[in-house]
Amino acid sequence: SSGNGQHATAKNGAITAAGIAQGGMVGKFDGINDYVDTPLVFKTDTPLVLSAWYNTANTTTQRMTILGGNNGGRFEMFVDKGKPGCRVWDTSEKNLYSATVAVGGWHHIACVQTYGTTPKTELYVDGVLKKSVAAASVSAGGTWRVGMPGSSISKYFDGYIDAATIHKTNLSAEAIAQLYQNQK
Repeated sequence: SSGNGQHATAKNGAITAAGIAQGGMVGKFDGINDYVDTPLVFKTDTPLVLSAWYNTANTTTQRMTILGGNNGGRFEMFVDKGKPGCRVWDTSEKNLYSATVAVGGWHHIACVQTYGTTPKTELYVDGVLKKSVAAASVSAGGTWRVGMPGSSISKYFDGYIDAATIHKTNLSAEAIAQLYQNQK
């Protein structure tokens, strides 16, 4: 449930499980073909913040998508061999990865994109800024999906995803840290 009437649909066997992270319902994904389809359109006319909680034990699969666009995956949140990251594509790949593995429990990830004359993308893990790059993804249209790859090198997510959110406003480092603290 989105809270604004734009509800998502589970596809190919994605199921919900009770009480895993935040005491509510979370999505369980098999890493093969499960995903959640949303009606939300991917646009880059405003700042974007993607955030979610995830739990996976998988440290071998390359770029499992947590949340991303379905048309080329130009802006994606993912876990790559256990390391959370963000895909940024303007005219080429500019991916951000955490230097450390974050698996085996619940972790919060946020990817912040700022557009305009000084574009940038920031990666936060568990409320802490890990990396940034002076680039932001170009719009490819399409809609947002949870757990499904949007690009040809990404994979389906294997594990649990909770509170996948798209903010169409910029969030400060303090707001990201507060988001992490309030939901853990």
